[in-house]
Amino acid sequence: PGFYHKGNESWQCQECPPGAECIGGTEPPFPSFGYWGDAECARLGGNKTCPYWDMFLECHPENLCTGTKDFFCAEGRVGRMCSESDDGWFIIGQDFWAKCGPGSEVVTVFGICAVVLFWVGIEILVEHAYPAFGTALLFMQISAMISDMPLRWHRYIQQMAVVLSIVDFDCDFIAPSCIGPWSQTSSFFLQLFLPFLYAAVTLLLNTIRTFVLRESFDPTDKAWRCFRQFIVLTITTYHTLCMRCFSVFKCTTFPDGKSYMGALPQVECWTGVHIPMVVVSSLYIPGVLVGIPCFIFWVLRTHIKAGTLHSPEAVRMWDFLHFSYEADWKYWEIAMLLR
Repeated sequence: PGFYHKGNESWQCQECPPGAECIGGTEPPFPSFGYWGDAECARLGGNKTCPYWDMFLECHPENLCTGTKDFFCAEGRVGRMCSESDDGWFIIGQDFWAKCGPGSEVVTVFGICAVVLFWVGIEILVEHAYPAFGTALLFMQISAMISDMPLRWHRYIQQMAVVLSIVDFDCDFIAPSCIGPWSQTSSFFLQLFLPFLYAAVTLLLNTIRTFVLRESFDPTDKAWRCFRQFIVLTITTYHTLCMRCFSVFKCTTFPDGKSYMGALPQVECWTGVHIPMVVVSSLYIPGVLVGIPCFIFWVLRTHIKAGTLHSPEAVRMWDFLHFSYEADWKYWEIAMLLR
């Protein structure tokens, strides 16, 4: 026990690889609890050629992978690294999952609506520049980001992290898999286009309101208000957008010798759907993640030099960028974005 034979010409036994258990003899190793191995590899009983068949990868969180000789995932989980929900299951916060059943569609729709309303409430508070709330939101987002790091957190901290993750505006918080087909790649694209979608919906609602109340319609004013909403949500979700974009370029070699995304292990790198993900991220990083802080700096710098930062027009459009900070710290919102 504790050793295995690689099956090559040499009959010398090897020490059991990290994350695996070995019962000795000619039996191949199998994953320990919290680790994943590729059961499709020929040496492990499958029919796929794998140059690194004895490689076992750590799952995050560890309870996704139960290990054993059968290479089991936790109930309701399937796929590479047990990262996907099985058919007929839905997930909340990536750590809680349950079977779809009678009324699951209603529960899912209600849950999604509740999360969206919660997000809209946060956006309203952020937009109106409440300093205390902004500080609390920043603390919760940083806490959620730290708890998402691949460390062996206590299960109570993991459960708290699920609650905190809702303030990250992560589209994976509730997966509508009980309603119809949904994948993590769908969440990826929805996450990146969420600020655009939010701004478009806001523009539509404001336009409808203008016509219902028979107010004067100013296309320029509506466009700037739409852009304002885009910036507000981009600021709020900035670190989530960063992690999504940069995760596309982090690939990990798996037992079959191929590279897959570390964040989305079901996506093979540099082929298929990964190509449009790379293209979108490559455009998003300079256009939004770099462009928005540069635009904020330009707006503040322009108004400060012109002495119009506190004019009614500037306050109406850009108060949320600086009203929470003292006079000497007008650019602090940019520092917060780049944190």
